Amino acid sequence: MKNLWKNTYFWSLVVAVIISCVFRHNYKVYKVSGPSMYPAVLNDEWVLAKKNFEPQRYDVVAMEGGANEKLIKRIIGMPNDKVEINNGYIYINNEKIKDSFGIGRISYYLVDDNDKIMTYWSGLNAGRPVIKFVSHASIILSEGEYYYIGDNRSVSVYGTVKKINVLGKIVAGF
Repeated sequence: MKNLWKNTYFWSLVVAVIISCVFRHNYKVYKVSGPSMYPAVLNDEWVLAKKNFEPQRYDVVAMEGGANEKLIKRIIGMPNDKVEINNGYIYINNEKIKDSFGIGRISYYLVDDNDKIMTYWSGLNAGRPVIKFVSHASIILSEGEYYYIGDNRSVSVYGTVKKINVLGKIVAGF
């Protein structure tokens, strides 16, 4: 029995059984693709998501994105919230969100017909890309609907997601 506790194979088996039980029932692993959640979650990082949870504001979650794509985003709007984007800033129930994790405003580059980024021709910004800030009319989230966005606002997609499409809350990254 004493040698059993020192046996590497024994401990490998114990760890494998524990991991199998945990993952089979309540956890799933996802690989992050892209910089939209920087700096909270990095590109190519693996994350552990806990299934069967009740989403809360500012939770980082894994969700269905369409075409069998999985997204890792932050929930910022809850059911029945009014969400509006004005000049790149996000307002929830008429108050600008004060999140410490969001980087920048929601913006996009102007592009020409060939998808080349347009630049200013003259003035102080000559040669710099033309950046526009997003504005959207307000929406009221329905019951069981959430509003999400990535922390790196200028490169993130955003929108609404139904609770059924939220797959899990991110609890660890590695």
